[in-house]
This record gives sequence, structure tokens and C-alpha cells, in this order.
Amino acid sequence: MLQIQYVGSRVTFWVKAMKRSELQNIWKALLPDFPGFAVRGPLLFMQPIGHTLRGIFLERSIDPRAFYAQLFVQPLCVPAKNIGFNVGWRLSRDRIWNADDLQFLTALGRAVKSEALPFLFPLKTPRDVAQAGKKLNRSADRIVQQAIAFAFARAGDVAEAVAAFDELMSLLDASYPWQSEMEQRAQALKSQLLRDLNGASPTASLGGRNRTQRRIGAVLHKRQVGPTLSLPRESRISLFSFMNRGTYE
Repeated sequence: MLQIQYVGSRVTFWVKAMKRSELQNIWKALLPDFPGFAVRGPLLFMQPIGHTLRGIFLERSIDPRAFYAQLFVQPLCVPAKNIGFNVGWRLSRDRIWNADDLQFLTALGRAVKSEALPFLFPLKTPRDVAQAGKKLNRSADRIVQQAIAFAFARAGDVAEAVAAFDELMSLLDASYPWQSEMEQRAQALKSQLLRDLNGASPTASLGGRNRTQRRIGAVLHKRQVGPTLSLPRESRISLFSFMNRGTYE
């Protein structure tokens, strides 16, 4: 929307930034082409949500009428207050989409079908999410590595999870409080995984792995992973609270 402001003898023109409702309407226009998806504000996401939030978020750019389409996945067993974009990428090679372009809606729909869906649909289990995170080749990204480790743990893949937690802890600098918190959480969950592994029968097979998965799932969902450290329930509530309020008013 074009706005005009009179300041003395000067006339200033500016374009009003897109509202949350405008970004939501973009997805609502495309929603009939994407069965199994739902819309919440600037987010198009797959249903059911289950263990991982999978979607595309319309992220505003400096240009008030433009935005990026950010593909991402977020394992909900990882403590989080907001949606994070580390495990994903911007569609169409960081393309900046302009809402005033008459062709943008068609082009955005094509990008979702050709780029986002092939990435999102195969992610049926937490292990799928962990493997997808590894394929992004961003092992130096602490947030990506944390997602990989937690997803392997949620899947009950003890060896993979322990290795991923070790890799994560090697990336962290405990002199920063937020990284120190990540390190404590990773170490506590790693210790829980190793206790379960050492307590397993030498002849345990798939049934044993399934029991481990259920135990670790319970840890990630609810209870303590160490004497003084606890993990919150899966982050669905806080994430949806963010999606409802957001910053796009």
C-alpha cells in the first residue's frame, strides 16, 4: 500500500510493510494445491505435525513488499521457543518474492511442488529427519547438529545419537551461556542414552531397540535426563503460541 506523508514543503512516499494477514492470504490462495497442509499466519505446514514441524515460512525482507520462502524442518523434541530455519533453505536459491509481481503466486506454487515437497514428504520418522539434516552438510552449524542428535535420540538410534552429541559438544563454547546450556543438555541426554545402552541385553534385537526408543521418547517428552537438568515437553505449544502471535501484525 502506498502511503503519502507531508512534512513541511516536502512530500514523502513510502510503501507499507506487508501484514501477517497478507502473508497468510498468499498461502490460503495456494492451499487447494497442497492437500495435507494447513496455514497459520505466514506458515504453510504439513499435517499431522507429530514429531517434527515441517513447512515453508514466508519471511519478510528489507523491501516492504517482498519476502523469502523459507523451507525448514524442526524436530519438536528439541527445546525451542520459536521457529528456527537452520535445518532448511530458502526456496529458489534465495529468491526474493515480490507480492506486486503478477506471476509470483504461480511461481511460488511451482517452487513448493518441485523443491519443498520432495524434501518434506519422505520425512516420516525422527530418523528420516536426522538423516535429512546430515545431508544438508552443515555439521558445523550447532543448531543443525543439535537437531540431528535429538532426532536420532528420539528414534532410539543410540550409537548415531551418541556420535551426534559428541560432534555437537565439540562445536560448543561453554563461555557463552546459551552454548553452555546446550552442552549440559547434550551431555545429560548422552549419559541417559549410554545408561540405556549398557543396561541392554547382549542378545537384544529390534524389540530392545523399540524399548529404547520408547524410553528415550519418554525422556524427550517429559522427564529428567539428569540429576539437575530436565527437558520440557515437545515444543508444539510454544511454537504454536509464536505462530499465533508472531511478529507480523
